[in-house]
Amino acid sequence: MKELVQQLPPGGVLSDDLFLETARGFDLFGDTVAIADRVAGRVQLFRSEGEHIATLGGPSGPGDPDVLQSPWRVEFAPDGALWVGDPGRGALVRFPPADGEPRTVRLPVISTAAGFGVDHVLGPVGPSVEPGFLLTAYAVADRPLNIPSEVPLPSELASEASWMNRIAPMNLVVSGGRKGEVILLDGMRTILWRIELEYEPPRIVRISRIPVPGWLVESTRAEMERIVEARPGVNAPGFKDMRAGDRGVWLVPAIDPVDGIFLPYEEDGRATVLWRDPLREEAWSSRVLDEAAWLMYPGTLMRFTVANER
Repeated sequence: MKELVQQLPPGGVLSDDLFLETARGFDLFGDTVAIADRVAGRVQLFRSEGEHIATLGGPSGPGDPDVLQSPWRVEFAPDGALWVGDPGRGALVRFPPADGEPRTVRLPVISTAAGFGVDHVLGPVGPSVEPGFLLTAYAVADRPLNIPSEVPLPSELASEASWMNRIAPMNLVVSGGRKGEVILLDGMRTILWRIELEYEPPRIVRISRIPVPGWLVESTRAEMERIVEARPGVNAPGFKDMRAGDRGVWLVPAIDPVDGIFLPYEEDGRATVLWRDPLREEAWSSRVLDEAAWLMYPGTLMRFTVANER
């Protein structure tokens, strides 16, 4: 279990003149931090110590000021290119690692712009809206490439041909894992799916679950029931955010007082839990990298060191 012990630098990473309270998504690549600033229609780039690097989109950014409208999710590709999901435009926008013109990929539905992941080979991958398909890749052709489900879908996914319509768009997240794998999170039902791919031709070869600890499922379900009871008609997510990597999956559950948990792919691996300071509000999203915890709060992104396991 990890506990936050020190904030670096004091006051958070971002200054008020560069960052609005509506920012929700961020990602890390080396010493670079990217934050999606939704209402301002821009993405801010910073060094990990807080130095502002650049503004992408927005009236002060390079190129067409309308290249971004309401960016929600950002994710770096393995080569350092930044993909931005913009539900407002129903598009994914790629900013190359070096100076260059952004590339826009139009999407069939705006929800995909909020729940995509970046595969090592196929580029951005999101949930398909076509019956009989599970995933769609957006960067390998002039138009989206549907990846057929060539193995039987799990019963939770195959109960309806239009299974996507039963899940609130913001509660379905895809993230790139190891090469040839994408991870799908059904945040409403607290289920993680590992989807293994082959590239030539692109196809799904295996779908399996990633075990979620029973205590986490039960605690999350209790929190969901509490929220729904207090606000009838509200769909309470079990998880607010998810990012996969080479070793495992980082989750941000909608429970108190946990601000994040790392689940290794190996069944005998040890989960790492990030406990929040009880005096601090819950974060919208978080990550742990090299013993530093990054937490997104309304108005700022903060970096903390973490205590040793206790």
